[in-house]
Amino acid sequence: MDLLNILLHFNRETILEWLPAVIWTLSTIIIYKIYSFYGKEIRDHIIKFAVYKLKIKRAKKTICELHRYTAILVLLLGGLYVIDIAPFTVEKATALSNVFKTLLILVLANHTIILLKQFLTPLLLNLEQDREIEEMSKDYAEIIKKTIFVFVFFSALLAIMQLWSIDITWLVTSTAVIGLVLGLAAQSTLSNLIGGFAICADKAYQEGDLLKLEDNTIATVKKIGIKSTWLETYSASTIIIPNSVMSNTRIENLSLPYNKNLARIKVNVSYDSDVAQVKRVLIDIAKNTKKVLKHPRPFVYLLELGDYALNFILVCPIPNMKHRLEIIEKIHCTIIKRFREENIKIPFPTQISHVEFTQGKYSELKEEVCRNEIKR
Repeated sequence: MDLLNILLHFNRETILEWLPAVIWTLSTIIIYKIYSFYGKEIRDHIIKFAVYKLKIKRAKKTICELHRYTAILVLLLGGLYVIDIAPFTVEKATALSNVFKTLLILVLANHTIILLKQFLTPLLLNLEQDREIEEMSKDYAEIIKKTIFVFVFFSALLAIMQLWSIDITWLVTSTAVIGLVLGLAAQSTLSNLIGGFAICADKAYQEGDLLKLEDNTIATVKKIGIKSTWLETYSASTIIIPNSVMSNTRIENLSLPYNKNLARIKVNVSYDSDVAQVKRVLIDIAKNTKKVLKHPRPFVYLLELGDYALNFILVCPIPNMKHRLEIIEKIHCTIIKRFREENIKIPFPTQISHVEFTQGKYSELKEEVCRNEIKR
């Protein structure tokens, strides 16, 4: 009888000790079920609002994944609280708590990755909706995204190792040594990658722009890759230049600051010409040349008072740089024809030299010239 009383007393105390933990366990399960059931309707409303009102692309997949992992988050947080109030021994409570905290860190890291996948690419590209995404921007956005993802998972790994009291000194040291070795081995590649990031950040040029290099080569940008920039010349040849060289080279972008492509024609006329007449003729030639755009209108500037001529520049907006040489040739031919009709002269380079002689030297030179004339 005394033994039975002891057992009943023991069971009563045990039940009272475990009762709060059991109640919170059941409450956590109920909250999870309610969230899973009613949360679907809330999720669907959020999806409709994000897709149709905010016009966020791929919002449905992102919100569904967040909803699923948030439900798991409810279970993990509830489990942590149950472990905290349950009458476990210190060792068991610590071990179970670390397990739940490990799972919690992984879920939070995955939450972060899901949100970054949705919002990081538009943020990096800084693009408006329906605008075409350049290959360069997509490539570098992917590199930055993957770098951030690796950083998030690496941070989660360090947090988990610290949670389980694992010494991370060896990991940090190994990572530093591996990074140093890779940096020395791939110095050229890293230099090109950093140069590409600089080009992408500065936006000094983009695909389709016309560039003038240091050696006066004029080429169109066809592709800006991760390691190099591809240029196409007017002779239909391709020049591949490492990004590290492009980022440290003086380059003239002929497509900036105007949005349209421009053809620039330099014209020299004699000092006897009427400036207003020359401008009128050049503008008329540009307006009547095919493939020269009407808007914005072509314009002429008296660029320089040269040594032997007045130097004008005719700037014509054109639809595409592929037609630049063809348009320039037509304008040149028309300029020659119209200038002849308008009696506008294109001067040859001339130079007048003054030579001074003493009287004796002049007499000797004159006698020498006379003797040469007699011999002829």
